[in-house]
Amino acid sequence: MMAIQYCDYPFDNHKVAFNDMKFALKNTKGSSFSFGAAVTLFSMIPIVNFIVMPVAICGATSMWVDKYREAYKHPTIAPE
Repeated sequence: MMAIQYCDYPFDNHKVAFNDMKFALKNTKGSSFSFGAAVTLFSMIPIVNFIVMPVAICGATSMWVDKYREAYKHPTIAPE
């Protein structure tokens, strides 16, 4: 659930539908599960849980750039 929660930020920024995001995360189960498990684990540690949210968003954005950006690249509009 944490992988879905935090990966939703970069997917939404690139206007990728929720069902497409779930499909992409399902295709990379290993990295999605380990990311979500790490976020959940660090969320349980007192004091550390205050900084987990921004770090998780940065991690999800990094995962977007590394794994998903090429698959969901939208064509750019040529300048006139």
